[in-house]
Amino acid sequence: MGGSGRKLEDIPDDDWQLAVDRQSTIRRLADLDDITKDDIRAASEELGLGRSRIYELLANYRKHGGGASSIANKKRGPKEGASRLPKELDEFIYASIDRFYARRQKPKIADVCLEIATDCHQRGWRAPSRAAVETRIARLDQWRLLAKREGEKIAGDKYRPIGVPFTMSRALQWVQGDHTVADVMLVDDVFRRSICRPLVTFFIDIFTRIVLGWYVSFEEPSRTSLGMALHHAVFPKGRYLRNFGLDLDLPGHGVPETISLDNAKAHLSPDFLRGCQQHGIKRHLRPVKKPWFGGHIERFIGTTMGAVHLIPGSTYSSIAERKEYDSESEACMTIGEFERWLAIQISLYHNQKHSALGVTPLTAWAEAMNDRPVLRRLPDEHDFVLHFLPSKRRKVRPDGIRLFNVFYKNDGAQAFVDGSTNREKIKYNPRDMSTIYIENKAGEHLAVGYKDLTRPPVTKHELDIANEALLERGRNSVNEDRLFQMILLRRDFIAQSVKKTKKARREAMRITHAIAEGRAIAKKAQNAPKLLPPPADLDSAGCGESDNEVIVPFEIEFED
Repeated sequence: MGGSGRKLEDIPDDDWQLAVDRQSTIRRLADLDDITKDDIRAASEELGLGRSRIYELLANYRKHGGGASSIANKKRGPKEGASRLPKELDEFIYASIDRFYARRQKPKIADVCLEIATDCHQRGWRAPSRAAVETRIARLDQWRLLAKREGEKIAGDKYRPIGVPFTMSRALQWVQGDHTVADVMLVDDVFRRSICRPLVTFFIDIFTRIVLGWYVSFEEPSRTSLGMALHHAVFPKGRYLRNFGLDLDLPGHGVPETISLDNAKAHLSPDFLRGCQQHGIKRHLRPVKKPWFGGHIERFIGTTMGAVHLIPGSTYSSIAERKEYDSESEACMTIGEFERWLAIQISLYHNQKHSALGVTPLTAWAEAMNDRPVLRRLPDEHDFVLHFLPSKRRKVRPDGIRLFNVFYKNDGAQAFVDGSTNREKIKYNPRDMSTIYIENKAGEHLAVGYKDLTRPPVTKHELDIANEALLERGRNSVNEDRLFQMILLRRDFIAQSVKKTKKARREAMRITHAIAEGRAIAKKAQNAPKLLPPPADLDSAGCGESDNEVIVPFEIEFED
């Protein structure tokens, strides 16, 4: 059925009832192939209307495809959108709005009213009221107006549809991923002082809205953090939950068929793409500058991360919301405690009815698993992570492998020494550079440790800073001994500063957390030196007296 171009709720009740009463008579006329004068006269007498009005109602009924709304009485008064101002003044107001109001400086309505009033006074016209100006602003294309004032991206985010129609038929068919910086300040594990906000990477299943995986770190978004989150999505979470002493039902896991990501640099990595292809995962890149194609995960992040504002230390979403709240002094949660809170929050989300599903994500997942009880066989967990690590091409020489000016060697790697000029793909974990990985012809990853086993674990970030500092002194200054001396001196400085500055605490926690994550991957803990806590009094105690001491703000015990 057609309509009259009016919303049904805009038709007053009396007019609506009158239209309903007239509908059967007008419909009977409209159904006739040939309408005679007698038919019109009979309808006129039945409805108590003149013949011209009957013709008008009949024409409207046929034009709009029938329906009571098509024959409802029109709204009395001036036609909607009609102007009572002189045409010249009306056009001048629109031109002034376009010239003065629709620009990036974002002037207020009061400013544009003053501008129009001043110009009208110079022309000898009577200035329009503020209401008249506001009415004409409201009649404009709001998308175009906002695009001129704040840019196309903001206009698109507000007025374009958030979601994209998906016709998914099974779990793990389409998985969306994205990163977000949580609106809460975290503290270090030793002094419980504010350091920074954590980055969280999420993967959610579109068909069931189940949260498959997540990863929390202090690092910038990277292919490694993306790979760690994907690893969390693929494998069961029992061990992860036990580490936090949690007994939660978080069943979502499995190898996705397709993962949808935005066009961030980390997502374009050839190593990440190859890792996906290795495990039969299609990588879909969402269109550039069209965030509504990731609407599902955007809404999830908005919903879940909104709960962060209840945590002491929340930075809120804006300065206006935060007002005089001191996020840093109120911060109380470490990264481990935040991960525990996040797991509980995700469990709560899984048990809440989802408006689009009509059931909870947990129920949707269980039903999907009943329909599809056999999932793809999970890959080797250790190899899965390694497939998403970054890599460099290096020659395997008799004296070892040189990567970022550090030498690595073991007996297994020497099998690659064949006298040729071939450069092998060497994978490394930026969070722990004490171990690199080389893949043999059978597709197996061989772990290769430091040539000098007394070296401490370091991060790629530390190596980069040390290499850059030494290069400034000249290329002859760059060698492995000086490299590690530079790193240890920097750690000494961080340890001495950690009580004093937030930047030092953030850097110390970044190193410690990264190495802890990296050592879990490397599985070489039995040979690695333990990370020692700083002395009780950093101002009076000597820091880093041992060349191999790793100065970080708390102790990490490695499993054998």
